Amino acid sequence: MKVVMVEWLDSSMRGGWRSKELIGEEHISHCVSCGVLMKESKEELVLCLSLSKENYSDAMTIPRCSVIRIRYLKVGRHNGNSHQDR
Repeated sequence: MKVVMVEWLDSSMRGGWRSKELIGEEHISHCVSCGVLMKESKEELVLCLSLSKENYSDAMTIPRCSVIRIRYLKVGRHNGNSHQDR
């Protein structure tokens, strides 16, 4: 299982009627998403943001052309011992 942090660019839009002077105030969003890497191709990355023992949920597809950086994260395994939240 590969857990990744993906930095990527997303488009933005604002609906509704506005004057010409206010058009173009939207900006590209710099996003960061973390999840389990389910698929990686030349065109896209697919992350699942939640998982259980048997199922995956909240799949997100990010176009590869929007990706700035992919970081592979190290994830420790729970060994059954008690632990403290930090």
